Amino acid sequence: MAKNARTAQNREEYQKRYSGLVERYEKVKSKYDSIVVAIEEKQAEPIAEFDAGMWGSMVEYITVDKNMTVTFKDGTEVQA
Repeated sequence: MAKNARTAQNREEYQKRYSGLVERYEKVKSKYDSIVVAIEEKQAEPIAEFDAGMWGSMVEYITVDKNMTVTFKDGTEVQA
């Protein structure tokens, strides 16, 4: 739009280019929206069974003395 304001351009050519950019934006936006929905659905899924790989990726370390303390990678600690 700034270029259109500074210099004279062929209106049809400008409109064609603009329409192409809008179409491209709409396609990318649609893909983005579907990915966001898929991520939200994944995050909402309850975990049905123990997954050792997932557990290992979340736990930083476990301390055992009188009690057992699990320290997660985000700093959260849970005592058992």
